Amino acid sequence: MTNVVGLSAPVTIAWNNGATPTPLSIDWGAVDGLSLITGLPATPGVTQINGNGTNNVQSITNNGIVPGNLNGMTFDETGILYATFDNGTTVAVAQIAIGTFTNFNGLTQKNGYLYETPDSGAVLLKTPGKGGVGQINTGGITSSAVNDTSEYLDVIDLSQASAMAVNVAAKVNQTRDQLVNNLAR
Repeated sequence: MTNVVGLSAPVTIAWNNGATPTPLSIDWGAVDGLSLITGLPATPGVTQINGNGTNNVQSITNNGIVPGNLNGMTFDETGILYATFDNGTTVAVAQIAIGTFTNFNGLTQKNGYLYETPDSGAVLLKTPGKGGVGQINTGGITSSAVNDTSEYLDVIDLSQASAMAVNVAAKVNQTRDQLVNNLAR
């Protein structure tokens, strides 16, 4: 087993009430009888069992909500992402921000939908629907500015043109071969 970097260094907790910082070291114990830190034989460090090898739980309390499995995720128009669970609980877990720029004309298209911002100024992140930015269209369908029918017809035309080019090349080769054969006689 190799030494796991970063697990053995003590962490210092800096209290924000003026108290003296507290160093904290954790004995991560062993996996399969070997220390996670040194790789040497060791006993378990963090367990749910007391020193006698038994679990000595005195009481368990619950806040009334049974565990649940994730059923789905949805957004609202302000960009909040909600997780819905099969136990009836819905929790806000994240929020999408909309980025604006002081000079949006300074954005330079790099590739497709990727833009660089050398002259645009710093990005300003705002809450959707506030501060002059739009809302998020939940459940909307994105449409393309491309005419699908026209694109399919262009592909067919290109395919036919390619097939004709192959036929022309074959005829040119055949005519050249006949010409060479006639000249050789």
